[in-house]
Amino acid sequence: MRGEIKEISSGYARNFIIPRKLGVEANAASMKTLENEQKKIAKQREQEVQLSKELAEKMEKASFTVTVKAGEGGKLFGSVTNADIAKALEEKGFLTINITCSSPTLSKRSVFFTLTSS
Repeated sequence: MRGEIKEISSGYARNFIIPRKLGVEANAASMKTLENEQKKIAKQREQEVQLSKELAEKMEKASFTVTVKAGEGGKLFGSVTNADIAKALEEKGFLTINITCSSPTLSKRSVFFTLTSS
């Protein structure tokens, strides 16, 4: 897993791990790089948590209405789907979808996306 420090044999490192760029030798420079990267990730996570809390507060104050067809007695002709909820959120300005691919080496089917508030 990324960021882990493992003790492995030199032959395994030299012949498999390093040529495939699955790891690097744990020296002073690489440890400093790892530490900086972990700080950066922690800072990003803190920002995401703060944004999520702010968005949650806004959403708690908002009210949403989803209109669906119903028969006699109020029985629905289907269900309220995720798409219906996403549409209601988008109409109120709470949801935009940014689709980004984080690596050019991923298959075309692999798409990672992030949800951001507007």
